[in-house]
Amino acid sequence: MLRTARLSLFAVLLLGLVTSCDFGAAGDAVDRFEVLVGLPSLASVVNLQAVDASDGSPISQEVQVTFDGQDESSVVDIYSDPLSEITVKGGFANFAVDSTRSPSSENPVRLTLRAQAEGFSATSVSVQITQEGSVNRVIRLSPENPEQSSEGTSGSRETVNTDDNGETTTAVTAQTGKTSSGSDAAEGSASIPAGTSLRTADGEPLQGQVTTDLSVFDNSSNAQELLPAEAKVTENGRRQIRGAVRFQAKDGGGRRASQYGGVEGGEATEIAADLPTLSTSSGTPSVTFVNPSTGASRTVELAASNSSQRLSAGKRAQEETTFQFIDGKVVVTTPSGKTDSIDMSQFEGEFFAAIGLEPSQRCAPQGTLDIGSNGQSGSLDVSVSGEGLSANTQVSIPRSQSSFTLSAADLFGVEMIPDVGSATVTLRAADEQEVSTQIDLCSESTSLDLPAPASDRISATVRVVPDCPQGERLPVSPPFDGYSVAYRQSGSTDQYQTVPKEDITINTTDDDLETVTSAVVPVSSVFPNTDYEFVGTFGEESSSQVVTMPGQDGNEVTVTDQELRDQCR
Repeated sequence: MLRTARLSLFAVLLLGLVTSCDFGAAGDAVDRFEVLVGLPSLASVVNLQAVDASDGSPISQEVQVTFDGQDESSVVDIYSDPLSEITVKGGFANFAVDSTRSPSSENPVRLTLRAQAEGFSATSVSVQITQEGSVNRVIRLSPENPEQSSEGTSGSRETVNTDDNGETTTAVTAQTGKTSSGSDAAEGSASIPAGTSLRTADGEPLQGQVTTDLSVFDNSSNAQELLPAEAKVTENGRRQIRGAVRFQAKDGGGRRASQYGGVEGGEATEIAADLPTLSTSSGTPSVTFVNPSTGASRTVELAASNSSQRLSAGKRAQEETTFQFIDGKVVVTTPSGKTDSIDMSQFEGEFFAAIGLEPSQRCAPQGTLDIGSNGQSGSLDVSVSGEGLSANTQVSIPRSQSSFTLSAADLFGVEMIPDVGSATVTLRAADEQEVSTQIDLCSESTSLDLPAPASDRISATVRVVPDCPQGERLPVSPPFDGYSVAYRQSGSTDQYQTVPKEDITINTTDDDLETVTSAVVPVSSVFPNTDYEFVGTFGEESSSQVVTMPGQDGNEVTVTDQELRDQCR
């Protein structure tokens, strides 16, 4: 397999000859470079980003992503080899679906991606693929330190000491602030009494100083996007979310408490979450417990709410739900009643609970939105928000079409969703202009035109040339299905715009060796004469460089790359 020890951006783009074949000791490097190996075409590719939810930056450390779900066996790498997990380096990676599995609206590919990284809380996201081509998916991981919060969340970190038996020497209380200043804000608290025995699932006592982390999530679109996939979906389909809490107690050795032993006087470790109600919805109140690392989950129905509610300053009904931990079990209490004790051993000290409704009415999402591009191109960020229901995704505007269609089924990736009536769909173009409309996700079809491109932006192309020394060439016949480019303005915290494989043109000569002459990457809605960070991704390999945009619309900037030049023969 031909690889360089460190791939720069455009070496990643143009050195697509990389294969999974082992040439052994036969031939020298030049001979191997000349060999052309045919690989199956990748019809469906997922362009994956892993970002820090607190600031939108790509996660610099490695993120381990494992595949689960009904089509996990169909996942392959960019060389069409079976893939059970992928390492996301620098925040970007690509994988594909086996070419024998042809996705369609009637038979979509459905996957769950589980992501873990050092210093971040584990999470999972759902992916649905209904047609061949590229799909963009962003995994937002929350920092393990809850005080590094993002929109729709709030957190608190406290410490407490334990004795040789793992019992807390003092009481400790964590109190979050409100997630927002609005009437739909959430807040939470957690308290561990003095003398509480903190032990792992195996009964091992925690030692020394213990750090407690508490996070609370409201039901805003951004907060729901941070919840593990299993928190939002039951066997019956998508549920409605009021909010969620995450809590852990961990010592310096990485041991997490799964058992919180009770103390004399009946005191117990308690978490309280003050969350807005879903005032216009009906259904059965429920809480879903999730182990984000493994996907283990359990949904428990709660007693129906009654008039025992508190009103916030904005007069939005609030209801407090409490969780009491005693010896590896938890009891959930609402103003109108409480559950039986629930065994929490399978959650291994990673407590995550999402509170919401099992809706009384669900539907198969048949709604569609016909979008007029109105001259816009590039990526389009899509956000859907209804009563306790939301979805966020990024799609690429087809360059050859004046309009295209988004389906509610593609946005949610499940067969059934709550019937919440009218929901708000917001579209954000690459030039940051937004437009919104209301739609019934269950059945309505409507149309919406994007705003005309902003006058201070341009579209341009970045042409990458090998720039081989005189008498040399770059004899590569690349399988370019497995790569993409992402870009954003240098210093920006906005989401990266993705250029899928379908939009990148590889120019070659007409000789038998198909010598590469250039790769042409279109960019949309960029500021002229401005630096942009470009990230090229080919499977698990990605790298970046800064590219200065041209000064006028339609112009081109040419880029060379020394590492690519080094591969000329």
